[in-house]
Amino acid sequence: MHRWADVHLTFNLIRSLSKALDDDLRRIARPYHLTGSQLHLLSLLYQEDGVSISTIAQRGLWHISSAFHNVAKLEQLGLVTTRSNQEDERITEVHLTEEGRRLFDAVSGEIEQSRVIQAIQKLQEHMGSQQELPVQIGLFLCEALSGRDFTQWLLRSTAQWKQTDNPEDVEKMTDTVYANH
Repeated sequence: MHRWADVHLTFNLIRSLSKALDDDLRRIARPYHLTGSQLHLLSLLYQEDGVSISTIAQRGLWHISSAFHNVAKLEQLGLVTTRSNQEDERITEVHLTEEGRRLFDAVSGEIEQSRVIQAIQKLQEHMGSQQELPVQIGLFLCEALSGRDFTQWLLRSTAQWKQTDNPEDVEKMTDTVYANH
């Protein structure tokens, strides 16, 4: 019975985080007539514009049909444009419009103030010298659940958000995650 207690605790801890993040993204997106997923898609394009719909699906952790649907809605709203790849017309690239970029600029501060982000920051402060431990745990779980390719993309994109061009920074983050594998 103790084993089920651990499963119960883990399941509900993760569900609590997921629900809080979903609720916050919905709350932030609602005034703009968007969904939380569409707001997430804008954030992906804000960082790396001109990617394919299949890449969006992989990075957003969506089924390809969900990515298509969200891209179509954002295109209707004038927040993204689509066009065929010049080298392979079977590939559709998605680009953020200036309006889409302005919208994401406007909401990014609200996302930073979301309950989950604030809670993780408080946890890191509480942990003092071990403040990277929650991130390491998250990345370990990310790889176990979403794969090494996704986790490595996440680390590279995080380095880009931190505005570092130094490959050693990415390598250091990667080494930290994979040190115990």
